[in-house]
Amino acid sequence: MSLKSIQDRAASDLASKNENFGFDPAIIMVIFDVIMELIQSLQDCRKPQDAVAIAKSPTLLQKRLVALKVRRTMGRRAYRVDGQDVVDSILAAGQGVTVEEMEAAYNEVG
Repeated sequence: MSLKSIQDRAASDLASKNENFGFDPAIIMVIFDVIMELIQSLQDCRKPQDAVAIAKSPTLLQKRLVALKVRRTMGRRAYRVDGQDVVDSILAAGQGVTVEEMEAAYNEVG
């Protein structure tokens, strides 16, 4: 349930920023894929508490990593048009993540 709640939070934030998105299934899949990949990366080397701290206060390098993952998933052309909005929405969704949600996401990812 937590992956879905994080995804929904990012998608609704994106929809509020850019009315062209609405709830476009392709963008929702981009958000879901990127969040899954980020959680897998964090899971390999971080405890859930540390991952929440990173999500709430990412460094510039970590923000660039999110942007890179979004660009790889969306493709360069689509990223140029709407990519920064997707990145900002994913980072905004990370601001509200709790330790319980991150533990549940770790369990869902594997």
